[in-house]
Amino acid sequence: MELWLDDSLSMAGYVNVPSAYEKVLRRVIQGSVQAGYTTSIRGFSSNATVPLESLSAVLSPTYYKDADTRLAAVLDQASQPKEKGEKDKIVVLVSDLVQDEKSRDALAVASALRKVAGRFPNAILYGFRSAFRGTYYIASRARGKFAVDTLDGIGRPFYVLVLAPSTQDLRQFQRFGGLHELIGEKTFAGKTFEPSLAPVSVESVHLNSDSDPDKNDFDPDGVSDWRCTNGRWSQIHVLRVTRRAKAEMRLSFALHATPLLPVVMPSRYQTDVRKLSSDFRQAGPAPDAAVTAEGDLAEASATLTYRFPKPADGHWEVYSVRMRAGDANLSRPRWMTDWSTEDDSLPDTRDRTLNLAGFGDALVRAIAERANFLDHVVELYGGGN
Repeated sequence: MELWLDDSLSMAGYVNVPSAYEKVLRRVIQGSVQAGYTTSIRGFSSNATVPLESLSAVLSPTYYKDADTRLAAVLDQASQPKEKGEKDKIVVLVSDLVQDEKSRDALAVASALRKVAGRFPNAILYGFRSAFRGTYYIASRARGKFAVDTLDGIGRPFYVLVLAPSTQDLRQFQRFGGLHELIGEKTFAGKTFEPSLAPVSVESVHLNSDSDPDKNDFDPDGVSDWRCTNGRWSQIHVLRVTRRAKAEMRLSFALHATPLLPVVMPSRYQTDVRKLSSDFRQAGPAPDAAVTAEGDLAEASATLTYRFPKPADGHWEVYSVRMRAGDANLSRPRWMTDWSTEDDSLPDTRDRTLNLAGFGDALVRAIAERANFLDHVVELYGGGN
């Protein structure tokens, strides 16, 4: 595990008083040591490391002395390809996410997040409100500084971004890090956003068929479904195609789903249809197959219509249909809008984060909009009665 701490001047106020920041940092470090993660602590501004066991060093105001929050640079470094022989790792960043690195702005952070998502496709962002006593350095055009003295639960936000190579690695760190246990406590006013979690929760996918079996071109031969650890709904339908079926089969499915993120255009879906080998290990293009969707997400009337070529008698044809919300079709979580400001020069914005909304949008574009919420496999066998 790599643990990166924002060591800029604007973070020192979190450790001048007993605070949620101190408690969260202690929880993460102690949980990591007890879990046996091998790592040390690094500051955003330097490659110099502090052993995990030396917790007191990073809870001292003197540790936080850099002029800039080098967020984009740290994300760029984290996204570097894995070296030969290097083991998979988890990267944890702790910061107020105020991007004030000279000559680099929010666009640089967005670009860096896209690269990070290539190596670490699984992520979760925790947000907490902490006591803070010290100086806040204005990062918007006005520049300058002002004093802040506020309490846990209503104070300055700070964030923990966890990046993992797999869902299993992310879940393991969550168990040992213990941050989820703090989310429900009023003292921390915690919020989360897991962009790698399926942004739409599918409750069911039912095959539409006529009550009179003689009017169907298929005989259902089994269905199985389950929800994956990243929230994606997976389902397998096995159908025997009757000999009377037409050359192009039309299958209709009723989709019932609930968006977990705001959807810009609920009637727009993005689908990817692949033809699978009989052992499911290889996937190739399916030029003769097509999927259309009607209705809005979150409505029980949403219907998926599949068009597949009729399989030859005695042969299996297997298709995979994957669905996601689509490019530029999701919005950031509401809490990230509420915690964001475009101007941090006013004292009444001390409980908000400069351009947090933009950071949320970058996470959505880089990860959430690429996440499949439905993985549907249809197995067709030709030559049924």
